[in-house]
This record gives sequence, C-alpha cells and structure tokens, in this order.
Amino acid sequence: MPLALRLPAVRLPRFTAARAAGRRSKSRATVAWGAAAVVAAAAGLGVAVETTRPHWRDPEFGHRLKQLQTLDRWRRHAAPDRPLVVLVGSSRPALGFSPAHLGFDQTVPGAPVVYNFAHSGYGPGGVLVSVRRLLDRGIVPDRLLVEIHPPALSAAEVDYPLRPEGSFSLSEVRHLAPYSERPGRALGAWAADRARSWYTLRHSLLSHAGLADWLPQPLRKDFLWESLQPLGWMPYSPASYPAGRRTAATARAVADHAPFLADFRVAPAQDRVIRDLLAAAAGVGAKPALLLMPESPEFRAAYPPGSRDLIRDYLAGLSREYAAPVFDTSEWIDDEAAFLDGHHLLGPAAEAFSRRLGRECVGPWLGVVPHGGN
Repeated sequence: MPLALRLPAVRLPRFTAARAAGRRSKSRATVAWGAAAVVAAAAGLGVAVETTRPHWRDPEFGHRLKQLQTLDRWRRHAAPDRPLVVLVGSSRPALGFSPAHLGFDQTVPGAPVVYNFAHSGYGPGGVLVSVRRLLDRGIVPDRLLVEIHPPALSAAEVDYPLRPEGSFSLSEVRHLAPYSERPGRALGAWAADRARSWYTLRHSLLSHAGLADWLPQPLRKDFLWESLQPLGWMPYSPASYPAGRRTAATARAVADHAPFLADFRVAPAQDRVIRDLLAAAAGVGAKPALLLMPESPEFRAAYPPGSRDLIRDYLAGLSREYAAPVFDTSEWIDDEAAFLDGHHLLGPAAEAFSRRLGRECVGPWLGVVPHGGN
C-alpha cells in the first residue's frame, strides 16, 4: 500500500489591492525623496559657487582672489604704508606680467605691493567685472593698471557670450548685462548654467577633488592654480616653443583677431565699459594707468593701415580725461621667438619685459626707483 505524504500547509501571501497601493505609495515616496535630494544638491552647489566657493566656478579668478585677499590683509596690518597696485586685463598680461620681476626692493619701507589679477579671455567687459570683483570684496587698490586689448575695442558685444560657462555670478551678470544689446540673454544663460552646475562645472569640480587624472589633458583645470605664482603671474611653460608650432599658432591668432581688426573702430559698447571702469576706479581713489602689451612684428602687421593711430588717439583722449598715463609697450619686442603665438609672451621674455616695464613705466608712475633685481 503506497505511503501517503502529507505536506505542511503553506500560506501564500495575499496581494490585496490595499497592499499593492501601499507599495506604490512607498515607491513614489522613495523617488520623490531621491529627486528632492538631487535638487537640494544642485541648489547647494549653486549657492556655494555663488558665495563661498567662487574658485569652483572660475578657478582662474577664485585662486587669484584667495592670494590677493591674503596679501591685502597682511599689507593692511603689517605694512599699511605700502601702496597696493593691481593689474587687470586679459591673458596677455596673465602670461606676460610678473610683479616679482618689476624690480621693487621689498625690504624698503613703502615699496609697492603689486599683484597680477588678469584673466584669460577678458576684453573690456571682463576687465570691468574684475574691478567689480575687487571692490565688492573691499579690496581697494591705490593704483590700478588696466591692460587694453586693442582688437577687443572693436567688438560690438561685451564679453558675456564669450565667457566660460558658469563662471560669472548673478551679481556679475547683472552688472554686465546693461552693456549688452540683449541683456535678458545674459540672465537666461546664467540661470541655465547654474541649474546644471554639476555638469557645467564638472571639469573644475573633478580637478578640485584631486581627480584631474580622470580628464583628458586639455580639460584639466589644476594648472590654473598649480602654475600660479605668489603674486598672480602664470608663466607659460615650457620656456621655448618650436618654430614650426609657433608659426602655426601665430597664424591662428592672427586669423582669430582678423574680424575685429578689419575696418577697425572703437565700438560704443566697449568705450562705455572702459569709461565706466575708469570712473569706478576714480570713485574709490584708485589712480589708473593704461597698458598695451607687446605684440610680435607678424602680429602687428595684421593691423590695417591707420588703425594703430586710431588706438593711440583714443587712449590719449582717455588719458587726458581720467589722468591715466598710457604705457604703450606694443612695439618693445621684435623677436618672434619671444612669443607663443605673436601676442603671448613666453616665460623668460615675460621676466625681461617686466623688468623693463618696472624701470621705464611702473617705477616712474609710482615714484619708486626699481633696483633691477628679482
């Protein structure tokens, strides 16, 4: 007689409608909390880069700012008799102006404290932003050396459309927007950049997190602070450039600037920006001077006939109106090998240029005689 096996009874779960609804509700809550966390993280990053972490959105500005703030605090407490001189401008002086090589003896009481606050890619609009960045943080130079990038004078639009994505704060965009023909576009671009800061600033964030090796070399940002000298100079390395590559780089630079040099004239928007910049400096007692950086013979040859005279006449008018001397060094260097691309100086040439600039221009402007050393 076959054996009958009696299996224990198994109670299967009963998926009632109520239980299914509860699980759906819990899933929706989980998704909602996850979405809220993402929104909160994005908002937190947006607030951080607008306030306490400007070096995340604009490393070149943010790391120079930290240096300059430290230097200015020291000067105010330990050496209030030493005037603060700040240079603002484009990548030309960022690579080509070395305060340490101007030749001022830092052991002499009253010797000037000079800082390079230039920024790559900036024309007059960006330089105005640089000045506002200083003044808004209570850094008031005694003297302001303003580099003028001649090709940028003829650009119809101010710098905002050309800036790196997400690099300007809301207050900076608001300050620059009125100079644009379409100010609403600037505010809209800022809002879009800030809403996607995790993506827009990803290269900077990875570099600051010590993960720059994850990025291709052209996208790394760590060089913007690792190559930064104590007084703001960012020398180009290596110190020389192969002739063939230099020739190609100069040709590209001339082609990039050709649209601005053709039929050259000072655009009303750029003129307005420069005058407001100089007026802002005068309003806080910062005596200005205007600087034209060196250009190679090949780069100078790209200027149409008469355009350089227009530039000099324009700057002479500004000089008279704002009591700002003009330091025209555009023809100081005739050696093409001194340049990376016809208008950016290589390291050794920048050191030699800065020594001469201190001796012939900055020293007499400040009433200080450089000793000629480093």
